[in-house]
Amino acid sequence: PNRVPEHPGIYMFRNETGFLYIGQTVNLRQRLTSHLAKSHNFALGNYLAEQLQGDSTISIEIHAFDPKSRGSETMIRRAYESELIESRKPRFNIQP
Repeated sequence: PNRVPEHPGIYMFRNETGFLYIGQTVNLRQRLTSHLAKSHNFALGNYLAEQLQGDSTISIEIHAFDPKSRGSETMIRRAYESELIESRKPRFNIQP
């Protein structure tokens, strides 16, 4: 977690089957740490725990924005998140 910036951004969990979850946040480090400790999304949390105990590899792609950029605005991040969810169809997101 220390390598993840404390910036606003978008994050994407994926494994060999495809995208699992896409989210946006004001603080990437804090949000990813909370997902890995205990996700608010029960199904995602259970899946991540199972995968991390097994042989599967989960990757996390982050898109960090400069806090002074328009990416720090919630509506900008949500629009980008919605576009990514629509195009990548992650398994654990509720479709917008």
